[in-house]
Amino acid sequence: MAPTEPADDRQIYDLMVAPLIPQAIQLTLALGVFEALASGSMDIGSLRKELGLGERGAHALLTVLVAMQMLKRDGERYALSDLARRYLLPQSPFCLRSQLGAGASPQAWMLNSLRHDQPRFPERVGAWEQGEALPDAEAATGRMHALSFAPATALAARGAFEGVHRLLDVAGGSGAIAIAAAQHDRALRCTLFELPAVCSVGDAYLAQHGVQDRVALHPGDMFRDPLPLDHDGVAFSNVLHDWDLEQGGALARSAFEALQPGGRIFIHEMLLSDAHDGPLTVALFSLLMLFTTRGRQYTGAELCALLSEAGFVDARVSPGLGYYSLVSARRP
Repeated sequence: MAPTEPADDRQIYDLMVAPLIPQAIQLTLALGVFEALASGSMDIGSLRKELGLGERGAHALLTVLVAMQMLKRDGERYALSDLARRYLLPQSPFCLRSQLGAGASPQAWMLNSLRHDQPRFPERVGAWEQGEALPDAEAATGRMHALSFAPATALAARGAFEGVHRLLDVAGGSGAIAIAAAQHDRALRCTLFELPAVCSVGDAYLAQHGVQDRVALHPGDMFRDPLPLDHDGVAFSNVLHDWDLEQGGALARSAFEALQPGGRIFIHEMLLSDAHDGPLTVALFSLLMLFTTRGRQYTGAELCALLSEAGFVDARVSPGLGYYSLVSARRP
């Protein structure tokens, strides 16, 4: 019998990103991160210069290393952990680098991403940024639905959208948030705002889940078109991590303009800790974002600050399913 309720899914996410662990270690060894820190701690600016890393690349890789307890982070300074000093420095009598892939060549495109803050296929992301649907929009939407639907269902079941009468799901792909919310509350009306080519894909998911009568489609480009009015809730699920904070801020301001006073914004993401020291799986997803998008995983504090700068008040972080959290705020 198929499950009817989502359960804590952290274990499956751990397995999904596990292949990135040896790749991250190979990149670290090839760049000489441990040797650079052998004499003492360094601030991130000096470490970037020493290793030839971009700002986003340095943040992504160093956060993974802190989460793996290979480095220690104190503010903007990084140092070797006892683990790394004992087992990962070449001069240590207990060095185990050979067992971790020392000498293996990491993928050249991964090094390029770390050094230049560029995704592997920048033309793909550029076209997406210009409002063009991905050539594999149907498959990409399916992948994102698989990632989003269980956490979205858990959010709705926990009453995350209680008090909202009309919910706008921005760049929601399949409409996972809208579907889950509409299934939980039959009085709620939702709108899926997506690129025209993706709307046709999303329509099939609405039909599959039996919510076509309660979830409308509104084609548009979130970076160029104003968001539809007459909603008292605006949701972004797995959207902001695709873009930098400047673009995320623009999306938050667009939501602010679309909402009436009292309207609420919801940002649904896997969050890094405010100390940037994990969880490891979220840190690895952030590294994946470096390779595939212009964004990264953010902390709750970063997203609350982004919402405050856009004019929202009462920003808060609530736990979601597994690694997911919900950052919400209100237009005054």
